[in-house]
Amino acid sequence: MMRWIWALLVLCSLPLLAADPGSSPGDAPSRAADVKPKLLPQPGDLEHILQQKELRALVVYERGFFFFDKGAQYGILVNQLQGFERWLNQTYLPKEKLKLKIIYIPVRQDKLLDYLTEGRGDLVAANLTVTPTRREQVTFSQPLISPIEEWVVSQRELTGFNRITQLSGRRIWVRASSSYYESLHQLNWLFRELGLPPVYIETVPEYLQDGDLLEMVAAGIIPLTVTDSFKGRIWLDMIGGLKAHKLIPLRDKGRSAWALRNNSPELLKAVNAYISESSKRTLYSDMTLRRLLAQSDKMSNILAPDPLGRLSTIRKVLETQAEKYDLDWLMLAALAYKESGLNPNVRSNRGAVGIMQLLPSTGGEVGIRGARLTSLEGSVEAACRYMRLILDTYFNDPGMDRVNRHLFALAAYNAGPNRVQALQAKARERGLDPNVWFGNVEQLVANEVGQGPINYVGTIYKYYVAYRFSLPQLEGKTEAMEAAQP
Repeated sequence: MMRWIWALLVLCSLPLLAADPGSSPGDAPSRAADVKPKLLPQPGDLEHILQQKELRALVVYERGFFFFDKGAQYGILVNQLQGFERWLNQTYLPKEKLKLKIIYIPVRQDKLLDYLTEGRGDLVAANLTVTPTRREQVTFSQPLISPIEEWVVSQRELTGFNRITQLSGRRIWVRASSSYYESLHQLNWLFRELGLPPVYIETVPEYLQDGDLLEMVAAGIIPLTVTDSFKGRIWLDMIGGLKAHKLIPLRDKGRSAWALRNNSPELLKAVNAYISESSKRTLYSDMTLRRLLAQSDKMSNILAPDPLGRLSTIRKVLETQAEKYDLDWLMLAALAYKESGLNPNVRSNRGAVGIMQLLPSTGGEVGIRGARLTSLEGSVEAACRYMRLILDTYFNDPGMDRVNRHLFALAAYNAGPNRVQALQAKARERGLDPNVWFGNVEQLVANEVGQGPINYVGTIYKYYVAYRFSLPQLEGKTEAMEAAQP
């Protein structure tokens, strides 16, 4: 962006013209790591790594790029790292019977560089864009993907932007750890020079990745976000209803690379040699990414007038029962939308009934049966009792925060509490945080159960975040409905 920023100061009224492989569950999977991730600091260069026969790759759990499914790891990044593992063994350990293995350590994106510099991993493979701020902290390899643009994305109906100044005064949702956040701050510096209102940067939880935010835009939950062009090409086609404003890239000629500690020159040489010797298709493939994303769940527009109106009519019931059982009413609302679309008359093929879609046997466990289970109040109270039972019986560790307790309860609601609790215990053995769902226990559930509970909890969490963002809008809707009552 800095390339044209000064020209824009002079010509800001003119249109800006910008320059316009993985694996799938059907392919041979990567063996899931069966050793405890070594999270204790072990800074060392290539010689140390070869002696240990272990390279620790810090990654981010992201659909299409790195994820678990029933005992195996998949994704574009897994394929890149598998290729690097083979290359290291062929180049440095051709006669060794005991070969080097790459250990995958998934962490939150905002923790990647800290973990790397502390020696808790040897390299970062997470689609990081090379930025000046990041280069102050780490060293980057040769690019794996380039050139990359950063596209502002909206719903298709929004008239196309043709000048960067048209973003002035807009609200854009991104992660604080992303390169997009840095680009937007650079843009705001420009707007200050021009005397224009800034872009209002709305930060989202680090657990939400580009695909999640694009789904939220398509569903009308947030108006604008940003994505890298190599992801956007696929997501925009698969999700539908989105528009990338390609005439005003926040960044052009970007590069995605692996990150290494500044004191790992020999490992850097090896990484660069591997990248140089690899074909572009080996490192990245649109076709492979499309296949990996094909099973992603689509979000609905929970903030459209009809579903928002339905939520307003049942809000008091949700709030009353949530307060009674010490639950978050917005999380209950997100669960109800996922289960029934807020329709109390839905009945599933399995026999689940009511707005919370509980089986009669489950309702019986918590003392709500028959017609009462199908009523709005009865269904909500039964769900609250059941979640309270799950929380008090299985997830009552005081070290677990309120949001994570709800996430674990949702996972148990979907996959069964005994199963989730058993995997929570395994998480501790693997060096993961047993009290954190995303990026921790979530990994083991995906590994041993599959993607079903992961998609279930993830979708409800996105609905929950959407409701949190839109609480003022919901407050206004509720007040208007109450005022209209006779």
